[in-house]
Amino acid sequence: MPIITWTEDMLVHVEKIDTQHKKLLVLLNDLNDAMNQGRDKKVLGNTIIALADYTYYHFMTEEKYFDQFQYPDSIRHKNEHQYFVEEVTRFQQQFDKGETKLSEDIILFLKSWVINHIMKSDQKFSPFLNARGIT
Repeated sequence: MPIITWTEDMLVHVEKIDTQHKKLLVLLNDLNDAMNQGRDKKVLGNTIIALADYTYYHFMTEEKYFDQFQYPDSIRHKNEHQYFVEEVTRFQQQFDKGETKLSEDIILFLKSWVINHIMKSDQKFSPFLNARGIT
């Protein structure tokens, strides 16, 4: 059962970014499903890696637009990205070493951060990029 469902109010009206956001939600739902199904550490680890790698790829897409069009709030937005990458990397390293397990708390952190980021921070750059012909 998905923990995050895509809704139209998540749209930033930049097709490439909206598509990537949808993929992130699928990966987060896959991670939640793998945890709830009691999948083994290797499957969970691979799912975490897929989510982390795709998140990095997605952030680079956004940041490329910020740099290309000199988005005025890019430093704050990039700092949010950096915080999330650091948290996921820290968790991934602890998971790989057996120091932590995938838990509902971690899933809820990921879910909360992603939704908050899309619904608040990403919504702010939408009009800026749309005004520059990026749709």
